[in-house]
Amino acid sequence: MLNAFLSFAGLIPAAVLCYLPMQGQLKYSVGRTAAVYGPCLVAVILLAAFITNRLALRENDLLVPLFLICFLFYRFSLKAPLIKTLTVFFVVVSLLAILTNYAACLDARMGSAPTNDSVSPTYCRAQLCLSIIAVLLFAYPFIRFGEPIIDQPLSSWAWTAVILFSLASAALSIAFHPLMYSLYEYGWRGNILAVLTAQLAAWFFVLFLLYSGISDTLAMAKIRDQNSILEMQESQFQSQQKYIKESERVRHDFRHSILTLTELYDTGDTQALGEYLHQFAEEIPVNEYTAFCRNTALNALLNYYVHIAQQNKIDLTLRVNLLNALPISDVELCNMVGNILENAVAACQEAEKKRIHLTILAEDSAQLYIVAVNSFNGIVRQRDGRYLSTKQKRDGVGLSSITATAERHGGITQFFHKGNEFFSNVAIPLE
Repeated sequence: MLNAFLSFAGLIPAAVLCYLPMQGQLKYSVGRTAAVYGPCLVAVILLAAFITNRLALRENDLLVPLFLICFLFYRFSLKAPLIKTLTVFFVVVSLLAILTNYAACLDARMGSAPTNDSVSPTYCRAQLCLSIIAVLLFAYPFIRFGEPIIDQPLSSWAWTAVILFSLASAALSIAFHPLMYSLYEYGWRGNILAVLTAQLAAWFFVLFLLYSGISDTLAMAKIRDQNSILEMQESQFQSQQKYIKESERVRHDFRHSILTLTELYDTGDTQALGEYLHQFAEEIPVNEYTAFCRNTALNALLNYYVHIAQQNKIDLTLRVNLLNALPISDVELCNMVGNILENAVAACQEAEKKRIHLTILAEDSAQLYIVAVNSFNGIVRQRDGRYLSTKQKRDGVGLSSITATAERHGGITQFFHKGNEFFSNVAIPLE
């Protein structure tokens, strides 16, 4: 029974690896998750070891059910989408599959012979030790690089590609495992280790490509967002310049207008006086720019959507009260507000009553609040409790982006609907 327990005990460091990049996706705190799911995992391992010993089974006979049970525990402890959960799970499984073949090489070097009945104590200890070493080696990269990747709202193709690679790598390791002892005995030691090392290097390389690709994509997206904000600011600047020039012209002609009005008044020609006043009122320039707050980037964004709302005959009400300094960048703030307004404008297109009410509030040093209510047609598209994009039958990337940004700064988001109204709530601590 000890061999079986040691063999299954490798699931504990595997679980640690699975949770390291998911700390921002936990349903509960780290301590509570460990307190609840840790004892459950140990109990499952003990039960599996008992069943293996009692029924004289091989350890591998229970691996698939064990992995399924562990994945269900893992899945229900996270709030991350299923595809992200599967990605991390299979990445860790593929790594452990490679390590099991290293353990088999070490076992063969110690002189153990393969058996169909059970695994040797040396193999079990080697497998457990390698799993613990993997946790020590990969803990920092999984947290430092893995967690930011998981928090990003990426398209499903990237996650699917990593899942397929991980499954292929794990399948190769499993198919290669029975040959390890015989090949090792026939003097293929160097070749075996070279193949395993190449497989491990490929595992590293794919994860590196994923991180590099995501980093480049995020950098390009950030540049696009910054350029978009600059373009809106330039547009608002041009509007302001136009308003200033028109105002200067009116002020320059104002003396002549006063003289004309005085002459018409003195002659008693009230009809001509009235017509002249109407013409003068029509020539007074209208300021197309509104200063909602001191943040120029946010002002440009809000003025842009005010114009969009006017074009689409949407009743847009804005209330903005911000501090001079916020803990988030202008790009992040504009991304959240822009995603909310973009979704709201799209939803109003199909609504009978087109209304949007947006409040952005940070009056004290406690919280930044972004609260929006918009009308929609009442038709809800959801999957697993998450709202789907109205354009495609997939999770709304905009809502995921808002949540990812808020959670990076220790904030929370809430999206829900009542009747024909959709609510978007964001709260981010300012300290």
